[in-house]
Amino acid sequence: VAEGDGMAPFSYSVGMNASMKVPDLAVIGLKKDVAEAAIRRYRDGLLAKRAFRVGERVPDLFEGSEGELRAIHPSHFRDWFGWNVALYGGTGFRMLQLVYPSTDGSWPWEPQASAWFKRWQPVLDTPSLQEG
Repeated sequence: VAEGDGMAPFSYSVGMNASMKVPDLAVIGLKKDVAEAAIRRYRDGLLAKRAFRVGERVPDLFEGSEGELRAIHPSHFRDWFGWNVALYGGTGFRMLQLVYPSTDGSWPWEPQASAWFKRWQPVLDTPSLQEG
């Protein structure tokens, strides 16, 4: 999905819950080719019977940088992952976010991370403020 209206670009898989019984994966704030390559590496790892865990630091989904897998809270699904909501007929599916550090090595949840970086790569593991 292209950036616009202050939102960063993002990419996500569609259908892994149905076809492989595993969470789909999203990457927010990176160029399409980089994000999609990480999603393909995730898929290839799953096909090779690799198990991924929430909270796991993964060194091999991005080239040259590690990422961390976070469970996305379902309250974000309708705003961010419309194709999956349509495919699954609602929000009854699982999504992971592959979060990456900034160029200075800080993660978006760390105090030293810049405000811009935190806006550009929101971590979607807590309920949406619009929920309810």
